[in-house]
Amino acid sequence: MASCCSQLYISRGSMDSFSLVSDAAYISASLARITRALFEICLRRGWCEMSLFMLEYCKAVDRQVWPHQHPLRQFDKDLSAEVLRKLEERGADLDRLFEMEEKDIGALIRYVPGGRLVKQNLGYFPSLQLSATVSPITRTVLKVDLVITPVFVWKDRFHGTAQRWWILVEVPNHFIWVRSEMNGIKECPERTPILQDSENDHIYHSELFTLTKRMARGEPYKLSFTVPIFEPHPPQYYIHAISDSWLHAESFYTITFHNLPLPEARTSHTELLDLKPLPVSSLGSSAYEALYKFSHFNPIQTQTFHVLYHTDNNVLLGAPTGSGKTISAELAMFRLFNTHPDMKVIYIAPLKAIVRERMSDWQKRLVSQLGKKMVEMTGDFTPDLTALMSANIIISTPEKWDGISRNWHTRSYVTKVGLMILDEIHLLGADRGPILEGFDSCGPPTYNMFEEFDLARERAVRFIGLSTALANAGDLADWLGVEEIGLFNFKPSVRPVPLEVHIQASEFGGYPGKYYCPRMNSMNKPAYAAICTHSPAKPVLIFVSSRRQTRLTALDLIQFAASDEQSRQFLSLPEESLQMVLSQVSDQNLRHTLQFGIGLHHAGLNDKDRSLVEELFGNNKIQAYFYIGLYQHIGLGCESSSSSGDHQGDVVVEGGTEYYDGKAKRYVDFPITDILQMMGRAGRPQFDQHGKAVILVHEPKKSFYKKFLYEPFPVESSLREHLHDHINAEIISGTICHKQDAVHYLTWTYLFRRLLRPEEGGTWSSSAKQQRAEWQRVRWNQQLRPGHYSAKCSRSGGHRGNGCGQRRQTVVGGSRWRLVVVDHSGFNMVNPAYYGLENAESEFINSYLSSLVQNTFEDLEDSGCIKMDEDRVEPMMLGSIASQYYLSYMTVSMFGSNIGPDTSLEVFLHILSAASEFDELPVRHNEDHCKKERMEEIESVAIAMWYWKEVSSQVQRPLQRHPDTKYAEVGIIYSKFHLRPSSISNYSEIKADSSSESSILDEKYNEALSVKVKYPVDKNRLDDPHIKATLLFQAHFSQLELPISDYVTDLKSVLDQSIRIIQAMIDICANSGWLSSSIACMRLLQMVMQGLWYEKDSSLWMLPCMNTDLLSSLSQRGISSVQELLDIPKTALQTVTANFPASRLYQDLQHFPHIKMKLKVQRRDTDGERSHTLNIRLEKINSRRHSSRAFVPRFPKIKEEQWWLVLGNTSTSELYALKRVSFSDHLVTSMKLPQTPASLQGIKLILVSDCYIGFEQEHSIDNLDVC
Repeated sequence: MASCCSQLYISRGSMDSFSLVSDAAYISASLARITRALFEICLRRGWCEMSLFMLEYCKAVDRQVWPHQHPLRQFDKDLSAEVLRKLEERGADLDRLFEMEEKDIGALIRYVPGGRLVKQNLGYFPSLQLSATVSPITRTVLKVDLVITPVFVWKDRFHGTAQRWWILVEVPNHFIWVRSEMNGIKECPERTPILQDSENDHIYHSELFTLTKRMARGEPYKLSFTVPIFEPHPPQYYIHAISDSWLHAESFYTITFHNLPLPEARTSHTELLDLKPLPVSSLGSSAYEALYKFSHFNPIQTQTFHVLYHTDNNVLLGAPTGSGKTISAELAMFRLFNTHPDMKVIYIAPLKAIVRERMSDWQKRLVSQLGKKMVEMTGDFTPDLTALMSANIIISTPEKWDGISRNWHTRSYVTKVGLMILDEIHLLGADRGPILEGFDSCGPPTYNMFEEFDLARERAVRFIGLSTALANAGDLADWLGVEEIGLFNFKPSVRPVPLEVHIQASEFGGYPGKYYCPRMNSMNKPAYAAICTHSPAKPVLIFVSSRRQTRLTALDLIQFAASDEQSRQFLSLPEESLQMVLSQVSDQNLRHTLQFGIGLHHAGLNDKDRSLVEELFGNNKIQAYFYIGLYQHIGLGCESSSSSGDHQGDVVVEGGTEYYDGKAKRYVDFPITDILQMMGRAGRPQFDQHGKAVILVHEPKKSFYKKFLYEPFPVESSLREHLHDHINAEIISGTICHKQDAVHYLTWTYLFRRLLRPEEGGTWSSSAKQQRAEWQRVRWNQQLRPGHYSAKCSRSGGHRGNGCGQRRQTVVGGSRWRLVVVDHSGFNMVNPAYYGLENAESEFINSYLSSLVQNTFEDLEDSGCIKMDEDRVEPMMLGSIASQYYLSYMTVSMFGSNIGPDTSLEVFLHILSAASEFDELPVRHNEDHCKKERMEEIESVAIAMWYWKEVSSQVQRPLQRHPDTKYAEVGIIYSKFHLRPSSISNYSEIKADSSSESSILDEKYNEALSVKVKYPVDKNRLDDPHIKATLLFQAHFSQLELPISDYVTDLKSVLDQSIRIIQAMIDICANSGWLSSSIACMRLLQMVMQGLWYEKDSSLWMLPCMNTDLLSSLSQRGISSVQELLDIPKTALQTVTANFPASRLYQDLQHFPHIKMKLKVQRRDTDGERSHTLNIRLEKINSRRHSSRAFVPRFPKIKEEQWWLVLGNTSTSELYALKRVSFSDHLVTSMKLPQTPASLQGIKLILVSDCYIGFEQEHSIDNLDVC
């Protein structure tokens, strides 16, 4: 009877019997849940055909439409039953209807007005267009980049706010699930799918994709994922996009393995030799020996000791995390200190957090004990030239060093580099990888030329690369110039402390659920159980995916510990010491968790809190330490600093393997290398006999991680996608003048090494390396002594003793562009398919490289960065500015298109926010909307919910004896946290749902911020990072309180990036001769520095002591700027301040410089030509003499004062010259004036500060005497 009732429900039939009606209602109420459950079961078991069969019937139940009926029956409210019946009778499938005109459809159904209605509804039918790019990562893992393009008209009445689609990668036996000819696929004679679990009938990847209305109207959406491939290869994979709610709404894309070249299965590891551990006395220096608390080096350090400490060979060291690679790098530093003490060490780390950790560690040892000088170069710190010149060690992020090395020949300290340490070099294929590859492929530091100082002198920089175990260490070593003696690539199992790995998916088969927050909550209890089982009394590191999750999981651990009546089992501090520690903590959440021995670590903590919790964990005062997942990038900075610390635990718990990607608007998997890095934190040398890693995974991912966790993944190049900015920088520096130069540049990148590799036993020949050096030498000499040069050196490789390959010339790119190429005999293809290359023939390689260069040049020319003249390229103004300020070519192109002669301050703000440098600004999960009246309530309810969890063991049990338990709970929470009754009316339901806390905390904030700011933003794009940047800038100018601590960190990153972007905009305005726009942009920079509006706020608010009463008193006396106050003598200040203490005001005024400017026009006659020069003298006449430190309390970085000297005509808004200067006491400089005396009329010199509002001085030039 259940079957009959189910079919009757789908068929929309009716019953006359009252008893049958009741039974049918009961069955229909459960039918949708049961079919969805069956679909989930089939999907999790990987049954392809059965999953699709069940999904069809899930939708049939939801829509009450049979799969064999016409798809347009889902529009039965708009189309009449007669029209639908005629469409079915005539077999008019969707493909046929799409090709027909309205009148033809009307004729088909014999109802002309119905043709228009059918055609209109066809446009509403959901449809996606799929295209994919396949890139083999290894021989068993395939990366798929899927591009999804909606090709239907969105209508809220049919589609709501979002549509869900299943993305499946499948290998079916036959397409024999129920279909219809009306869907364009021949109907099968049988209507039952194959039920057997065939080896070739499997789903290798599945995910639920949500298509929103905005996405449907925007650009195509890109989805990236990996799938396994097996030997023997199936003929093809199918990418199947199928709607979760619409019958017959599906699309296919076929991945064929025919002629798909897979990378070589060539992985070589260094055997760990059975050597006697070397004592630290082997260093032969008591000063060096005193740096270490241990007596002997570990096995890896022992095996690499001789090459690092006694030779100058380049070294690539690949070893698991926790193997002591940093100490190995220090051995190379000691070698440089011994042999070339005047040379500098450059340490490059991919994350600012790692830089901070190195600074902290080496400050205590290398600086304090060895007396070395060290400076930091990150977005937070920019040392002055004096510090850089005197430093022995420079610690930098890739971006900062890349910006410096671009103009290396103008910076003498760059030529003093003797050793470069590249940490975490396996991240070459990650977001920041192209930066490493770019500055390491051409120019210093690869070959450090001193020809501008001494043409006879040349010395190579020594490279030390530190990495995890690599699958293609040989390619990386060849690119770095590492010989066989310096290559160490140890297996992942080679660790000082053995590691046990537990991949856990609970006793019930995994952590199920499509939704991330409930799934993460379900992992908290197993995480607590893992701590109690594997490390009840030793330090534990817990990795989670976000700052918010650190708090939620920590509170759950506290609850679980309290329920076991061991609420402080993680704490090892006496009560007196604990209270003293808590009094020093400013973060509220950290203060609470520390009471129970649990620490939090994320970028939202200030330096003091972070240092305190690190010290507590390092001294075993707290046991549990929460980190955010290892490399969760947020574009402008790093969400995590977990890889920064030397902190290790006996046990590492990885709470999930996903994080929210704000750019992709979805949860994505951590890279395998990151998971291995997190696992490497388990086990403390000299303390633990073995380490344990517990990985809590989503159930469908369990088998994947079991198979591929120890699969060696190669390091691939990502330079191809980020080539434009590097090519532009080389064109600006003069390294690339022709297209041939650009191709030669590519042949020395790591990208080229992943295209070709010498055969086994061979290597790149020494002559090829000499040719590289020769080519670079000539190119750099050209920068110093410009002249025409046409690169003709070729790259050749020897193999198995056969010597250099033959030279061959191939014409590519036209008759005027002839490129000498290499004979590829003796070389093998490495992984060409990953980069879109399918053939290894010379012509294809050359065509690939030339096409890459040609496309890059055309994009740069279209953006206005370069100018192409036949085969030569010349830099343009926009390209020079992009290289100077380290901006994307797309950013300066956008500036060139949108900045005009009279651009307003508001437009400048929107242009600034639209810079591509803010593309990666995180718009975290559910930040885009939040109702204003719910802001405080959200936090109160969240704290109330935490309170209930915390006191459950003491409060809940007594309440359970009360007859009105539910109301007693509500009363306690209501009175304690002062909530409105509406906030807690459904508290019992909230308490019962473990995911509600996340859903409440996931309320969205950008909408609330948008109603408070001065300039309106597009409410439909609140999840756009550029809109968020606009909101953050305006909140900074208005000094609005930011909703959560995450926004504070985001604001710091935005302000840090904005300085060079605004300076670039000023240069563009100045080069275009636009005075009004230049001044407006300078004022925007002042606003950023002071956190004030230029037009709305008085510059008096820059004074710390300023208040509304004092401002009113000064305004009544006609004083509106700080500069006017500086002109008032100290003794007369009290007359203008009324009851406010004049001494306090005078003290605050000493933060600001008082500038006196003197001008003099000098005429000079030379060879009958008359020229005028404006001599300028600037002098500070108050206590700010001898200091150039800017007073910018609302800006997060230390800033030096700078000033612009602007020469222009205010009446015509023309700008003639611009000079940026800085000084501490006084400055004498000059500027050239227009040639004719008549042109001096109306010209003014304007002095503008880059950080102080209202500090502008105007002086007319035509009133000055000419001498």
